[in-house]
Amino acid sequence: MKYRALDAFATAIGGRNAAAPVNITRRVCMIAGTLLMAAAVTVSAKEQTANVNTSVAAGESQITRLRDLPEGATVSIAVDIDGPATVMLLDEQNLDRSRANRKPLFSGETRDRISLAARIPTAGNYYLLVDNEDGTEPRHFAIAVTARSASANDDSGNRAKLSRINGQLDAFKQNLRRYFVFDHLNFKIARCGTANAFSTENTVIICAEIGPKLREVMGDDAKALAALHFAMMHEIGHVLLQQWGYPFHDNEEVADEFATALLVLFRQSERARIQAAYFSKIPPEKEFALKRSRDDRHPLSVQRARNILGWLDDPALLRRWQTIFVPHLQTDVLQAMQSSTKPWVDHAVVARELELRSN
Repeated sequence: MKYRALDAFATAIGGRNAAAPVNITRRVCMIAGTLLMAAAVTVSAKEQTANVNTSVAAGESQITRLRDLPEGATVSIAVDIDGPATVMLLDEQNLDRSRANRKPLFSGETRDRISLAARIPTAGNYYLLVDNEDGTEPRHFAIAVTARSASANDDSGNRAKLSRINGQLDAFKQNLRRYFVFDHLNFKIARCGTANAFSTENTVIICAEIGPKLREVMGDDAKALAALHFAMMHEIGHVLLQQWGYPFHDNEEVADEFATALLVLFRQSERARIQAAYFSKIPPEKEFALKRSRDDRHPLSVQRARNILGWLDDPALLRRWQTIFVPHLQTDVLQAMQSSTKPWVDHAVVARELELRSN
């Protein structure tokens, strides 16, 4: 089956002068299909785990050392914390640098929970730093660390698979840039110890476990692919909305609506509908139990399902999101929208944006 939802943005908006056709949705399907392979990234490995419960004072940082990590190891870290902080993974050299000059392997801001994964470039000691230097209250947090070192044979195979996926992701990013204006959008594939996808300031991290898990749970490759597609669009929403200065970029319902709006725009509404069906089958009792043990800002899955179905049935969805998209669309796309006959296109908004760019 071919996915031609973004063969040309002009088709989606009803215009005639858009940029040359580029099938972005098909590119995402290629990536998602690769990730669905049961052994997308294999690890026959030594595995070590550690758990730490501690606190960091207001105005200070807390450092946890990860001792003697081997080259090529994959480190997965989950941090649960009771308030805002920055979490970063540093090598020894960057630990000694000033706050402004550090170059972490990973850095992200959180208010409650953050998961990160990184591949260790050279053997040695590494440091997980929880930064509360801008905080006015102490923070209590729990860290769960899993380190895996792959065998040489598996490592070679993994590199080839990751190289192929990363190439597809890079092509997808370049195609997306033909329609939207954004600064940075990076992708990482990593073992996280959980079937998930998440994002930092400018990076979408796709856990290698998510493809096989969705395949197992949904029992259907096409449905699993649709769910993975939605997850990617959700995380891309977090990244782009933050770059675009949208004040609720970290809101999970906003990211769900962003993903739904893009899928509707790209004529892939059925993928959002499949995601809603998946959410509706998740027992709320299990989620209630998890929310009692940690602060999770995602709505219950059954509510996420209702939201998605409501947006899909809302004829004003694209017109509402147009006010956010228009300032960040490429100029030739806006010019194509001027001749669109789609009812959701607000020609006055488009004309105003083009006039601003001509001045």
